Amino acid sequence: MREAWFVRTIILWLAPLALCIAGCGDPAGDPAGDAQAPPEMPGTPPPDPGESVIVIPMEVNLAAMAAQMEADLPETLAESGYADEPKNVRYRVDRDAIDVTMHGPELTLAIPLRFDAKARASSSSVLKGISAGCRAAATPSFTSHLSVDDGWGLQSTTRAEPLAWSEPCRVMGMDLTDQLNEALTPKLEELAARVDVSIAEKVDLRASVEQAWRGLQEPIEVDAGMWLELRPQRLALAPLDGRDRLLRTELAVVVRPRVVPGKPAPSDRELADNGAMPAERGFRIALEALLDYGTAADELLRAVGDRSFGAAGQTVRLAGARVYGSGDRFVVQVELAGDVKASVYLLGQPRVDAARDELVIDGLEYSVETRNWMLKAADWLMGSGLRDSLAEGARFALGAELEQARARLERTLNEPLGPDLSMKGSVEAVEVQGVYVTPEGFLVIAVATGDLALTLG
Repeated sequence: MREAWFVRTIILWLAPLALCIAGCGDPAGDPAGDAQAPPEMPGTPPPDPGESVIVIPMEVNLAAMAAQMEADLPETLAESGYADEPKNVRYRVDRDAIDVTMHGPELTLAIPLRFDAKARASSSSVLKGISAGCRAAATPSFTSHLSVDDGWGLQSTTRAEPLAWSEPCRVMGMDLTDQLNEALTPKLEELAARVDVSIAEKVDLRASVEQAWRGLQEPIEVDAGMWLELRPQRLALAPLDGRDRLLRTELAVVVRPRVVPGKPAPSDRELADNGAMPAERGFRIALEALLDYGTAADELLRAVGDRSFGAAGQTVRLAGARVYGSGDRFVVQVELAGDVKASVYLLGQPRVDAARDELVIDGLEYSVETRNWMLKAADWLMGSGLRDSLAEGARFALGAELEQARARLERTLNEPLGPDLSMKGSVEAVEVQGVYVTPEGFLVIAVATGDLALTLG
């Protein structure tokens, strides 16, 4: 009975539904003629699916960039030999290991420097043979403000902070600080430009974003023959944040999920530009339980059974039933046998009884055409109890189908999308939204809400 139900993800909507049974008599024994049946026609089309947001935590290790800078930067940044002057000076500036640290959106580089200088009197000086030296230390720092452009390129603007030595370096009455700063400043400015180049070369943020974008365009099997398309629409990157050598951020991807029969081809939509962050997080995926018209008719016949309905000494029984849609109405055609052989039609409004997890038909009434026919040919049918019995039987259980849909969705949200891309999601709640009429049957639509994240690597 229940195997004819299938569940798939769809949009949120509540559509009015009507159940119709009108009657017409046997042409040979019905001088009043047949009542006109409601026409078969599609209902109001569903609205476009709502948007959901998938959050992808992203983390970039800056160790490779730091290693490149360490290899490119010579250990001796500046040196000078003795000059043929009254007081000859030579010096050398060496560096220690570069320290790279993230502080929020800013990257800080610190380079410890050691300055060793020596001066001697020239051969012509009365101080010939006398020499003296000094040592000093400084740790110049560089600050890079990081940002992401519209094309997903990581940009940096690096500036060098002024040099600050631990103490002035004086030898033989000479202060070498200005001379030292003059020699080092061009090299530090060159290093600042090199930092920007190194960040652009070694931190490929766009490649990670493209990997996620491609993975989200792959269809995911939900059930036998049913596939989930996430359909990514746009992306946005949260403000950059970092600590130590790790650059962290979040990629928010706006998707329009839907479920389709048969495996669709992967989408090849081009990577969207970096846009504005969505105001809300989490997903809203609509679950759809479809009861086809044939199954609904069979269940209605089983519920009514072989009972006979009579009044004024005449009786009828149900010989068959047919269910279909007429616009936003739900139509049931019942074939009668017995003292009257005819087709009757009734109209009803579907409603979800949340307390009992059932789809019920409210306000079941004969169509106007059927009532007119009964008044002319078989008015006793109105008091036969047929309508009441059909109303009681028009109840369809939903609980098992929606729970199976929730479980299947949660399994799907925890499936890998590829060798380096995996999903992790949870369904926090499922809430029934309403009923909708389609050419195939009528739908009970519930919305599953929860969280969904992707992991790269």
